[in-house]
Amino acid sequence: MTTGLLFVLHGRKERIAPDNLTTIARLQKLTDLPSTYGFLEGSHVTLESGAERLVTQGVTHILALPLLLFPATHALEDLPTRLTDCLPSTCTYEVATTLATTKAIYHGLAEKIKQAPPGQVLVVAHGTPHYGKPLTMLKVICHQLAVDCQRSILWGNYVGPENYLEVAKKITGPLVVLPFFLTEGHIIKAITQKITATHRDEVTFLPTFQESDTLYLALKEEMEELGCIPSYSTSASEKSF
Repeated sequence: MTTGLLFVLHGRKERIAPDNLTTIARLQKLTDLPSTYGFLEGSHVTLESGAERLVTQGVTHILALPLLLFPATHALEDLPTRLTDCLPSTCTYEVATTLATTKAIYHGLAEKIKQAPPGQVLVVAHGTPHYGKPLTMLKVICHQLAVDCQRSILWGNYVGPENYLEVAKKITGPLVVLPFFLTEGHIIKAITQKITATHRDEVTFLPTFQESDTLYLALKEEMEELGCIPSYSTSASEKSF
């Protein structure tokens, strides 16, 4: 069996954050396995074309590493369905865990909160109306952050149950909004505009993980756990939750 890595990015090539491709290039240098990437949307450098490139290199088992935070429709439905449809019967695949529970992501969130100004912290995730696990995970993470950071922390979703704006409307006084997203984009702009328009007191918007090493460290953690690269930490395979 010859194993290859397929980094799977949300979005399309024309709209992707360049930092993500730089991150993937750095990670590819850490492993001897054949590797490439593909996008879940658009018609250029798709998930299917990435998988096919690996197959032409002799790969018979694909490890798909999604650049996604929570297990929802993309990770649980789109990715496995599309890989099943495009791969030959002689090739198998495995979809790695999404990144929200990695130690790197948790540490990144904690550091942002510890450095934030005083105020009620509101962590806003993308959310989904189709699966319950992402919200459960978000709650667990926020409860642990509240303990570790000694801050009051609330949570909300952009879509699905526990809408972020409904939560924000109940908050008085200074508000610190932490978007639980890997990159900036139109959703972050929408969240910023809507909260700014409805919250009367001071609001601080913290950055996403786009311009940090957190995504690199989270994917590296996953690669170590999958055995793609050596692990130099005795607890590298232990999840935060």
